[in-house]
Amino acid sequence: MPGGDPVRALGLAEPLAHLPYAVRYQEFLDGIERSERPYHEGDPAGAIRRAVRCLEHPSPFLAELRLP
Repeated sequence: MPGGDPVRALGLAEPLAHLPYAVRYQEFLDGIERSERPYHEGDPAGAIRRAVRCLEHPSPFLAELRLP
């Protein structure tokens, strides 16, 4: 797209990529037996933490793409 900023788009996409995992983990938790939940309880929150971490500390690869 003319005038687009693909590096910025990648920077936005990196944290967003983790959110579908949080949803899938929660759907998984909703469907398993109660006795199995303790082993997976933190999975959705972990995926969200990874998304936040990507916002706070973007991939070094993306930093290398930035032009001066």
